[in-house]
Amino acid sequence: MTAQKATDDHYDIIIIGSGIGALSTASIMAQLYDKRVLVLERHYVVGGFTHAFKRPDKSRGGGGNKAKYEWDVGVHYIGVMAEGDPERGLFDFITNSKLKWNKMPEPFEKFHYPGLDFDLYGEPKRYRDDLVKRFPDEEANIDGLFADVKKVSAWTNTRLGASTMAQPARFFVDLWNKRHDAMALQTTEQYLNKRFKDPKLRAVMASQWGCYGLPPSRSCFHMHALIIDHFIRGGYYPEGGAAEMAANVMPVVEAKGGAFLINQQVTEILVEGGKAIGVETLSGKGAKQVTKRYYAPAIVSNVGAYNTYAKLLPPDIGGEQAKHLEKFLAPSTGATVYLGLKESARTLGFEGENHWIFKNFDHEANANGAGVLAGDPQFCFLSFPSLKNTQASTHTSEILSFVEYDDFEKWAGKGWKKRGEDYEALKDKIAKGLINLVDETYPGFADLVEYVEVSTPITVEHFSGHEKGAIYGLEASSERFREVPFGAHTKIKGLYLTGADIFTIGIVPAMVTGLMTAGAMVGPFGFFKVLKDMKARSAA
Repeated sequence: MTAQKATDDHYDIIIIGSGIGALSTASIMAQLYDKRVLVLERHYVVGGFTHAFKRPDKSRGGGGNKAKYEWDVGVHYIGVMAEGDPERGLFDFITNSKLKWNKMPEPFEKFHYPGLDFDLYGEPKRYRDDLVKRFPDEEANIDGLFADVKKVSAWTNTRLGASTMAQPARFFVDLWNKRHDAMALQTTEQYLNKRFKDPKLRAVMASQWGCYGLPPSRSCFHMHALIIDHFIRGGYYPEGGAAEMAANVMPVVEAKGGAFLINQQVTEILVEGGKAIGVETLSGKGAKQVTKRYYAPAIVSNVGAYNTYAKLLPPDIGGEQAKHLEKFLAPSTGATVYLGLKESARTLGFEGENHWIFKNFDHEANANGAGVLAGDPQFCFLSFPSLKNTQASTHTSEILSFVEYDDFEKWAGKGWKKRGEDYEALKDKIAKGLINLVDETYPGFADLVEYVEVSTPITVEHFSGHEKGAIYGLEASSERFREVPFGAHTKIKGLYLTGADIFTIGIVPAMVTGLMTAGAMVGPFGFFKVLKDMKARSAA
């Protein structure tokens, strides 16, 4: 690609959305190839699901520059961020090594079941030995699981590499990799049922299904194996909070003449002669919105594959692909309760670790959102942003569970904070039920709460534009990974995709898509050229 002469509405690359895939793509292209990148964000803050939000702590005179509660919306913890990890190296590159990481305390996760608690340490041998101590009759099967996790992780990485290759190389690499297709593409339930005899051990090994939002019967083992492998050496959290990701990428892109614009609702990808040439946006908020156009020889969408084809392209161009992807839209999404606490949760013994609380060993029942709506949830994920961030000035917690979008659809399209008393009453019931579930496990927790705010699928849809409020994009099912190939290319010249939908779910995989998309723009075998150029730049 040859850089154009930049003007106010002409850039080298336009990226729609500002999630971690967009941030990664923009930083790589700006640093390595001096591209002037325009990133357009519909929200009033940059970062996608890596952003954070704040509310005044009014009990302490909050407001202005005084104390404020702060919560992440999608970054609860990340694995493989130790010095020397390749994934850490990529984060360091895109943030110019400005982003710092805190290791979470050990154990970094706790699984709670009726009569059974399991503490997860970020030490592979201890993880294995603790499982064997609890389930001694399953020792050989436990060892077998960890061996299989490594095989599936290798299968995923090979499939990723193949997706960046031109034919016929791609064909032969895919063919060689097929020997592990059956294991990787079965459901998590199928794998665990074959691997383990004890139903309680099956439940424990499936505990982290909330990281991708589907219970074992509906999720792909490839996805679950990646989660186990991703956190095998513990969890990390960015110093200063999740918003530091975007905050440290933006100057890198802007230094090359790029820009980040908020309150930019992209309404159409402009296509002429079969080539993407620009975008049309509604710029601004409310009645003050105006239509604008921006142009570039390369357009990148980070708003999800379905949204791209169904909402940003004419039906005659994107309709067929949109129809194919529609069946992989996530059937469930999240409800999150954001809490401000009177004092540190350390008074109850918390140190910043995550907690997965389950009312039974049946994850299909735990995943049923009906209980959440009725104030009787069967499961929740508990996290403490303020304990993971040493710069936090107030005390915060988050409780997340899963619900069905259909139960909220009647409020779709209504303005933020204008959805009526029945909606507010439902949110109140959700909050009370989830707080009570935590309080049943940790008595005294409810007494710490002094501020409550609830996010529903409608909230997510309103701010992110994700269809049906899907927090993870396309579902992590076996069918999705069989039928939706990895890769950033589209059939439209000059139009590329980035983000989790072109690889797999998670902050780090979405960041890796920045490499994939940059490579696609660079040319044949561009992925490997980008890796080579990054290595040379880092060594300089």
